[in-house]
Amino acid sequence: MKSVRIASTVKHIEEGDERVTLFRIQEILSEHRSTLVMGILSDLPTYLQFKFYTKVDKEMQGILRDKLFAL
Repeated sequence: MKSVRIASTVKHIEEGDERVTLFRIQEILSEHRSTLVMGILSDLPTYLQFKFYTKVDKEMQGILRDKLFAL
């Protein structure tokens, strides 16, 4: 059994065919990326202020939101 540690949890993957294992790891990482993006989007202005020390107008927030959703 393989373990993948992400943020606050550990996901376990049963060993088997290498392709299936790699696909499962890809699914786990994609799910984690989605969780991170949704966390940023939930309070985008605060994240931008914290990370980049800047305030962004509503128009730019909309552009950034669209680009994050595209990920």
